[in-house]
Amino acid sequence: METLQGSQEQPDDIAALKTAADLLMEQARWSQALPLATRLLLAAPCDPSASYRLGTCLQRMGRPAEALPAFTHCLMHQGDHPGPGPLLRLGECLLATGHRDEALQCLDACVEISRSDPSHRHLQSAAAHLADRLRR
Repeated sequence: METLQGSQEQPDDIAALKTAADLLMEQARWSQALPLATRLLLAAPCDPSASYRLGTCLQRMGRPAEALPAFTHCLMHQGDHPGPGPLLRLGECLLATGHRDEALQCLDACVEISRSDPSHRHLQSAAAHLADRLRR
């Protein structure tokens, strides 16, 4: 993903964008959430949750190749502490675009990271199940 420059959005505007995008995403209204998620990423390019929202919209709209850079951007901005959610989603998108080995690396990383936090058990389970299917 290209280097993004933050826009002139105010913190309250960014919070409102997150809330609005989240509401649409909870309702699975991906095409309506997409412009908000895009605007959010432009407003807060270093906020991993912004690129995660964008990637999620694209993935759910059946555009995994376009979601790949968004999830990569998210993980890049998480630094040394990548989250299991973006790793799982990146793995799913890599798999959907024919990158099996890279997908397995992401899924295995998701499983390992999830082990340390019981609240991520569902992500660990999903990643482990998908990785097991790929290894068969």
